[in-house]
Amino acid sequence: RYYRINTLMSKQIFELATEHSIPIFFSSTVDVYGIQEDVIDEKTVPNPIGFYGKSKVLAEKALMEISKQPYLIARFAPVYTESNKKDIYRRYYIKYPKLAYLMNKGMDYEFLSSDLAIYLIAHWVDNYDSMHGILNVVDKESHNTKEMLEKDISNGIKPAVVKIPKSLYKLMIVAVNVLFYKLAFYKFSAYKILKPMRFYKEKLRKSFTL
Repeated sequence: RYYRINTLMSKQIFELATEHSIPIFFSSTVDVYGIQEDVIDEKTVPNPIGFYGKSKVLAEKALMEISKQPYLIARFAPVYTESNKKDIYRRYYIKYPKLAYLMNKGMDYEFLSSDLAIYLIAHWVDNYDSMHGILNVVDKESHNTKEMLEKDISNGIKPAVVKIPKSLYKLMIVAVNVLFYKLAFYKFSAYKILKPMRFYKEKLRKSFTL
């Protein structure tokens, strides 16, 4: 299903757009990187884990092979809106809004506001000649769980908070590596919480004003 929709259908659109010399904006995902130990930039080699990430990488490759016109592959971080922060809450709530957890005195995660995603697309439509290739798209600043929890509390939310010390945090990583040694997708899912991706943001800042 992922291959049919994300790869084959995208390829058909790329071919039609190329036939008529129409610039292409392709919404991809940071999931194409899989598990990375180093800070990620646009030159980092993808290591997709799971059908979603793999289907997106295949679509990206098809676009780069087919397109003769300007294109942008925008690798989006998880997108949120002010009314829907489910992906964000997953990083520090066991059950929102009653039970939260704080790991390793706070963790930094990368997300993308829907407003910034829309701004980027609109900006690219007007400036596609100057924005070409691959671009990692994340918010200007990382989201720290300690700071977000403190903000929630200041806004009247009063969850019980489970604090996970550094020693237990390290033990959790060891446990994940052992339990999911041959289960790459489950390890990748756990790493999204335990060892989140980190990004260089220079190209994003140079591409347009954040």
